[in-house]
This record gives sequence, C-alpha cells and structure tokens, in this order.
Amino acid sequence: MKNKRVGTKMLLSVGITLLLSLLMIVVSIQTIISTRSNYNTILNGQVSITEAVLQSEMEVNSIARQLRDMALFGYNASTIDEIETSISTIDSTTETIRTLYTGEDGLADQYIQEVKDWESVFGDISQALQAGNSAQVNQLIQNQCTPKLNQAVSTGESLIQQLDAQSTQLIDKLENHKVNTRFIKKVPDGMGTWLAIFDNRGDVTAAISKRPDTTPLIGLLAEQGDEIFADCDSIALELDLEKETVKQTLKYAKKYGKKVYAAVSNMSIAMERRDFLQQIDCFVCNQQEAGLLFSDDYDHLEPEEMCRVLAGNVHSANIPCMVVTMGGKGAVFARANGECGIVPAKKVDVIDTTGAGDAFFAGTVIGLTYGKTLAESCEIGSRLAASVICITENVCPRFRPLEFGLDIPVVD
Repeated sequence: MKNKRVGTKMLLSVGITLLLSLLMIVVSIQTIISTRSNYNTILNGQVSITEAVLQSEMEVNSIARQLRDMALFGYNASTIDEIETSISTIDSTTETIRTLYTGEDGLADQYIQEVKDWESVFGDISQALQAGNSAQVNQLIQNQCTPKLNQAVSTGESLIQQLDAQSTQLIDKLENHKVNTRFIKKVPDGMGTWLAIFDNRGDVTAAISKRPDTTPLIGLLAEQGDEIFADCDSIALELDLEKETVKQTLKYAKKYGKKVYAAVSNMSIAMERRDFLQQIDCFVCNQQEAGLLFSDDYDHLEPEEMCRVLAGNVHSANIPCMVVTMGGKGAVFARANGECGIVPAKKVDVIDTTGAGDAFFAGTVIGLTYGKTLAESCEIGSRLAASVICITENVCPRFRPLEFGLDIPVVD
C-alpha cells in the first residue's frame, strides 16, 4: 500500500509538472502571437491609418446613399442590417486610427468623435423611417446627417494630409542639411518602419523592419540613371534592395568609373548575392552579419582574432574590401590583398546605440570617397558613430569636413 501511495504521488507530481509545462507553452504561444500582432500593427503605421480613414469614409458614403434611398422609397429592414454592418466596420477602422496615430495635434480624436456624432443621427433617422415620417427623415438628413458627414470627411482628409506632411518634413530636414533631394520620389507606402528592441544597457538586441516598396527605384534608374550617376563622387548602396536595382546601380558604376560602398539591412538576402560583393569596393557590416555571411560564429572573437579571420575570408571569397563593426570593441577591416587593421571604439557615455552603424558607414564612405586610407576612413566612421550614441536624437551632429582632415568645398 505504501508503495502504491508513493507511486500515485509520483504520477501525480509528474502529471502536475506536465500540466504546468503545457500551460507555460500555451501562454508562451499566446504571448508570441500577441507580440507579433502588436509588431505588425506598429510596423504598418501610416499606411494602416490612411487605409482606415479611406475605408471608414467609403462605408460612411455608402450609408449616406442608403439613407437617401430609404427616404425616397421607404423603410427597408435588410438595408438597415447592411447599415449596421457598415457601422461596425467604421467602429473597427476608427479604433485602428486611435491605436496607431502618434501625432499630438488631436486630429485623430477629432475625426473619431465626428464620426461618432454622425453615427448618433442614424438612430433618429431609423426611427423616423419606421414611422413613415419622410418629412422628418429629410430634415434629419439635410440638417444633421449631411453637415456632420461633411465635417468628418474634411477632418479625415486633414488627417491623411498630416501623415503625408511627415514625409515632406523629412525632405525639408534633408534640404536644411544641404542634402540634394532632387531625385527623391514620393510614392504610396514609401516610408518603411524599423522597430528596435533594446536591452537594459541600451544596446539593440533585436530589430523588426517593414521595408518600403522600393520597386519605383527601378523605373527611376532607367529614366534618370545617367543624370544621377554621371557627376556623383561615389555610390553608397544597400545591397539587399531589389536585385534589379542593385544590378542597374553596379552597371552605372562601371559605366562612369564610380566606386561603390555597400551596407546591408538583411544579410539573408545579401548572402544570395555573393557575386555582387565581388563588384563592390568596400562592404561594411557588423560582427553578427559577418558570421552569417561566412557561416561561422564570430561573437566570441576579440578584435585581433577577428581581424585575422576576416583577412582570410575576404581573400578566399575574393571580396575586395570589408569592414566589420564590433560594437564597443571597435571595428576591423581587411582587403583581399592582405591589408588589415583594427580601429578602437571611442570612449563615450552611451545613451542609445540606434543609428551607430549607419553613422559609421557614412563616415567610412566619406573618407574613402575623398582620398583617405581605409584605416583613416574607419576612424572617421568611429567618430561619427560615437557622436550618435551619446545623444538621444540618433542622428549625427553636423561636422565640417576640415574636422576630419577632408578638403571638400561646402555650402553653408
């Protein structure tokens, strides 16, 4: 009997353990699904808001037509059901707007309230229709429904314009920093979204991105490629753009004798284009991305060992030049001819590492473009990266070229 009690207790203990494990798995799956849904919601951002406004306006206009028809031909129960379905859709779209809109101008709340005000008239119109009071129906439509509808539509248009203005503000900011924006094209869904996940030290531990639709670049290069590349000093390229865009860019680089410097945001795409890497003058990536490219784990390597390994890899892969950033450990570089070196990181108080990689790439490209050695160029990149991680804005302060020993004419 005692043995049976012990056996029963053991089975009960195992059963409870399995049950708890199952519950943990279920909770984890639900958390992952919820998190993924939240990420998708965030990443869809502006596009979802615009679509929600347009969807709600379409439903509102459909309801307005149905109300006018019933005012002319009388109450129809099935039409009322259709209207109630449309109102449910409107409520869903306005909730999307409320969730995603980040502006502080109150436009989203104003739009949602105006839609609600318009919806409130529907109940009175429905009662008047059922009572056969066509005069009251027409009065409600003319004096309340139509004005409130027009007001909501007007605010909805203002909301969409405000979203569009954000891209215009970005272009204005670039122009204020003397960036030539002549070839920028505004297209629907032109802005991508990047969601970073930080650890307690402020380092990015993961990132999720929604890439914008960059296929219009193919047409732009076909139409204006010669004008774009003929007079440029060098080309900075994201290697994981559409393959045709990369091919066209490399074609123009060869045509006009321009050097090409490349970075990457999705190494899994770049790994499928190793032949492109052999046509690029210098490729810049981080330590983890380098590990993916060469099918190895480099996270544990110190700069000296990483430098040695990189030199061997670029030689065997016939990659002309490569720079690998290592966070707080600095960066290493290597050429296929055997040249290699280490650039220590600048010692600064880190606030936010977002943008450090982009700043490093920009500085390195500037140096290489205007005659600096690879080591000197990486030093410029290191300085720019340091200037970004010690501030909250994630953008480089404006430096003058002479601060980096560059003799380049500038326009103030």
